[in-house]
Amino acid sequence: MARRWVIVLPLLALIGCELDTDRTTTPQRPGMERMATINNRMSKLQMELTERDLRIKELTEHVERLSVRLKKAEFINEQLSKQLVAVGDAPRDRDRYKGLTVQQGLEIQRLQRRIEDLRKRLGRTTASAPATQPAS
Repeated sequence: MARRWVIVLPLLALIGCELDTDRTTTPQRPGMERMATINNRMSKLQMELTERDLRIKELTEHVERLSVRLKKAEFINEQLSKQLVAVGDAPRDRDRYKGLTVQQGLEIQRLQRRIEDLRKRLGRTTASAPATQPAS
């Protein structure tokens, strides 16, 4: 009879059948099954806890890096605000001085024309005036 199973079992395995071993083993007590289930669940939970601890550690490190970047950004923002206050009026002053420069340039041109006119008048006045000679 055992010889027959030696031939039949490999044939059944080839076609995808499995041997039902539960009938040949002694049934476990319900308490043992419950303990095995609980132990299995505990191992899964322990692995999950380890994964979460690692994730918390990664997130904590990420938060620390972000806080350093935030402090740098706040410092740069503060410095830029101070610079803006220091040079805030510079464009307005530049435009005012530019306007004054243009205005002064026009005034210089007007005065140069006036000087030329006065020189011409002086030249005409000198030419038209009789030459006075000292009495000898």
